[in-house]
Amino acid sequence: VLLFLLVAFLITGLVVCKKKAPTKDETRSALREGLATINTNVLNNTGNKALMGSTTALQNLPLGFVSKKSQLLRALAGDKKAVPRFVLTTLNTSGPWDTLAGKWRWNESLLRWEHYSTTPTDSILFEWVWLDSAAQSHNCLLAFSNYEWTKVGGEDALTKLKVDLRVDDTSYFLLNLKEVRYGSAMEDIRKIDVELTVVNIKFTLVFDYTAPPKVNLTFRFAFTNDKPWYQIVLSAKDNTPPLGDTVIAQSATYTDYNGWRVATTFTEPDADRIQLVNGTITKSGAHAANIKSEKKFDQNNVPYLYVWIEYPDGTTEDIEELFADLFPQGGK
Repeated sequence: VLLFLLVAFLITGLVVCKKKAPTKDETRSALREGLATINTNVLNNTGNKALMGSTTALQNLPLGFVSKKSQLLRALAGDKKAVPRFVLTTLNTSGPWDTLAGKWRWNESLLRWEHYSTTPTDSILFEWVWLDSAAQSHNCLLAFSNYEWTKVGGEDALTKLKVDLRVDDTSYFLLNLKEVRYGSAMEDIRKIDVELTVVNIKFTLVFDYTAPPKVNLTFRFAFTNDKPWYQIVLSAKDNTPPLGDTVIAQSATYTDYNGWRVATTFTEPDADRIQLVNGTITKSGAHAANIKSEKKFDQNNVPYLYVWIEYPDGTTEDIEELFADLFPQGGK
């Protein structure tokens, strides 16, 4: 539910970024253009191609977590909230990496990594050569640095990490895990502060559960000059810590570089676990529209949340129909 709400607010930001409400065709066109941009700038860049073209080398990294790909896929296919827990606990199972510090080089003939230098003593550097479709060679570097560990429940737990992928001395992917806090066990993650820079785009995520039952989540999208393109802030509560299946959204806001702001609040869930959502859309502080909702029942008497936008002229727009191309199964 939380993931769906985040996506909905992202889309809402795309829809209201013009002074008047766009048509459905304009919305679909904007979404397609956005996907095309992501494909060009993120998926189709040299760094991503280097990753895709270096499968054998990367799968044989001498770090324990790379062999758990199937477990990650199962986590992705199942409970979404388990993904960050899975990633961190998997990294933690590898333990401190001091014995791996230094430089490693991929031996293509032997299909293995060779440790050829103990310098640097505080980082792990993996180097290999990647050939593109024109048989041109590229020098790749995958660096693990700034990692710190602590003891949680008698086990080693990762609290900081920086991962940098470079191709021909150009950084394409930079992961900066700035802070992780734990409760009484590694699976009880209380805070994550992380930045991911892909080409010239930076994603920032801060998950804060240090004062249960209060849960705060901030997602920020910016270009590498740090000028925010948009930001989403979500607050929720969890009545049965540690974080589990009882997370209840309370409020959410969306802001963007153009002065648009979407602010919403959620009612307490009823017996059917339906939460009504109410909100406003403003442009530089000026009222633009209201977000309203009600509980309805389908032909099988199954309850669902019905949401619409009401404009100042009294006209309304059904959220489900507006985004039918993005949510083909409907928003019920």
